[in-house]
Amino acid sequence: IRIGGTLLLSYAAQALMPKPQMTLQARTVTVREPVMPRDLVYGRTRKGGVIVFLHSSGSENQYLDLVIVLAAHRVKSIGAIYFEGEMALSAAGVAQGRWAGKVLVEKKLGADNQTAFAGLKAALPDKWTENHRLRGCAAIRLRLTYDQDAFPGGIPNITVDLEGKDDIFDPRTETYGYSENPALCLADYMAHPEFGIRAEIGAVDGVNRMSLIEAANICDEVVAKVGGGTEPRYACNGVITLSEVPKTIIEGMLSSFAGRCAFSSGSWRIHAGAWRAPDVALTSDHVREGGLTLATR
Repeated sequence: IRIGGTLLLSYAAQALMPKPQMTLQARTVTVREPVMPRDLVYGRTRKGGVIVFLHSSGSENQYLDLVIVLAAHRVKSIGAIYFEGEMALSAAGVAQGRWAGKVLVEKKLGADNQTAFAGLKAALPDKWTENHRLRGCAAIRLRLTYDQDAFPGGIPNITVDLEGKDDIFDPRTETYGYSENPALCLADYMAHPEFGIRAEIGAVDGVNRMSLIEAANICDEVVAKVGGGTEPRYACNGVITLSEVPKTIIEGMLSSFAGRCAFSSGSWRIHAGAWRAPDVALTSDHVREGGLTLATR
């Protein structure tokens, strides 16, 4: 009876445990799907995207035009482009190796007032017009020229080097810009009015300003590298898929700086993992005076 009860409780506990969030596609895969979640990019990464336009033209379908959305926001830069893991275009947009003369690229960083791809609009005026601006989305347009040697397997898997979100607020300088500081990146996500939890920095029920400044300073502390040189103590470089629940996203970002986030005294407080000087030194006198009480989480 005891063994049976234990097994029953074990199965019940497993059934009640939250299921892990699964990603349908790796971030280094470019896909073509009718519905896909948006991505946020913080720091530096290489990632695929979502093909939102695909059209062949020319004699015997000589040309193939693709538009690939990379992020749901403005980014600092779009760098080199890779086909099947091999660099096909440099950061300057120059085709390399067997793809020389076979690939053209246009880049849009995702500004709210950006214009449509001029080259695509000129090449396919009936398919891509001045109204196709992809405002607020970082994207590239590629024109591939058919060549059996350059594209033996058809459309290659396409990935891109990115420097991500470039409008992150830093309360220490009162400025917006690109940052790899994980505390600032987390606060940016939490404060986002559409994708986050609307916890505005410094606002009532928002992210506590002083705790954020302390955490950001800890993340920016310079530490020595084993092989020589220095680097910031913590950095955030990665991709957030917005199909995940905010709790999962926040916990993932906290792992980049051994951090904790708690709602206390009416605001969210962000703490970075670092040693702090103790407020009280515990001695044997504290035990003799009545013992210690431990309150766990």
